[in-house]
Amino acid sequence: MKTKRRLKKEYGWLLWPTIITILAVFFAAFLIASDRSGAYNVRIELAKLLIQLVLIVILGGVVSLVIQGFNRRRERNLAWNEFRRTVLSRLIRAYFDTKKARRILETNLVVSANNGEEIRRIPFEVCDSQFECISVAQLELEHLVYELETFDHVFSEENRKSIIQSIRSMEESLSDLMFEYRNLKQKTDSAIEHLDLGTFPKLRAALTVGSPKSSDDIFKEIFVQPFHLSVNLIRKDILKI
Repeated sequence: MKTKRRLKKEYGWLLWPTIITILAVFFAAFLIASDRSGAYNVRIELAKLLIQLVLIVILGGVVSLVIQGFNRRRERNLAWNEFRRTVLSRLIRAYFDTKKARRILETNLVVSANNGEEIRRIPFEVCDSQFECISVAQLELEHLVYELETFDHVFSEENRKSIIQSIRSMEESLSDLMFEYRNLKQKTDSAIEHLDLGTFPKLRAALTVGSPKSSDDIFKEIFVQPFHLSVNLIRKDILKI
């Protein structure tokens, strides 16, 4: 039904020119076939003129149709590209908001020793403020995933799947961080002022300071690398227009 309505909207204007053309052709044929007088040449010329007029109308309609089709495709591509640019801007903002929060958490690490063992902690006040930023970024990425799944046709067929999967990986990594942090806060005494990274493995893996290289690589794999991949693919689609 939608296709029929779209075709009617786009090509319905051709109905009357087509009817007029058909009637003109029949009329020209009638003039020639019904001639029984000496004005045969006049009728022939009149029929030729009528046919020429019909051909001009048809040619004009075809040219107009081609131009309209080109303009529609151009407007559609411009609208799609604007959507891609918006997605790219929101994705970059979410990434750098997360990066900023991550860096603030790193710089607020407090290192102490207990029986010769190094303990790394972060003030809960800092964690609360920065996890609010991470929560906003996670919700933005989740929103992007839903939008891209709904409007996946905006991106090229060879890129759309990888773009969605990459952004989903970023969103899930932040969602796991938020889930772990909420659970940890519920189980922690409110009088405790610092969060021990030893009880927070996902955050420890996300922070570069004091983190084993293998753990840091995990965060790069599920958040940083998917970001760069999705950005490169979106840029490719933007530059195709």
